[in-house]
Amino acid sequence: NNKNNNSNTVSSAVLFNYSDYWGLLAAVKTVTYQTVPIIGQQEIILGTAVAAFPTTQGGTTYQDAGTVQCNTKTLTKQSNNSYIFQPTQTDVTGIDFSSGADWNISGAGSIPAITTSFNSFPSTPSITSNKENVSLSSGYTFSISSVSNADSILFILASGSGHVEKRVGGNTTSVTFSASDLSSLSASSYGLLQVTPYRYTTNTSIIPGKKVYLVNQVTVSDIASFE
Repeated sequence: NNKNNNSNTVSSAVLFNYSDYWGLLAAVKTVTYQTVPIIGQQEIILGTAVAAFPTTQGGTTYQDAGTVQCNTKTLTKQSNNSYIFQPTQTDVTGIDFSSGADWNISGAGSIPAITTSFNSFPSTPSITSNKENVSLSSGYTFSISSVSNADSILFILASGSGHVEKRVGGNTTSVTFSASDLSSLSASSYGLLQVTPYRYTTNTSIIPGKKVYLVNQVTVSDIASFE
């Protein structure tokens, strides 16, 4: 019964839709679980990062920022000029955020050289509600252990090709999804429960006069069966 949900994580790009931003530096600690015979459930922690500098305020087209590093790990520039770091076979755990997130950006064009840090991460919650036989017709109360140091929390349920989400305050420990909320989901033995507490700050001196968001998030995912 080896369930590894590393590949099922729903994109958390929804967190980054800030209409007033000129820059985003997001550090993402991803926690998943794998059931290993005899040993039992093992926690897997991966460190990833995202950076983007839109060409217009709050826009979805991006500009080159040169070389972008988080905790000395170099992010890969995408074809659309956003930057992403993903663990590889030779760097399986990715970025270590145990001491926070330090950013170094060489700059390019209108983006200056940037050195900045944001070291405040939320605590890592555990999912405490039932993960087996989640009833789509009866609704579901998604519960977690208490979280500290979070500004907001995003709760996501996903199965088949659908997913539903609710964003709530950082002290919330349970969110109820009604049957109608879950109507886009389908029965599946390998659905997903995901909770993402995040903390952010803004800075208008990194790029003078323009708001840059620094986001530190923890995303916890686990397999669930939906019926």
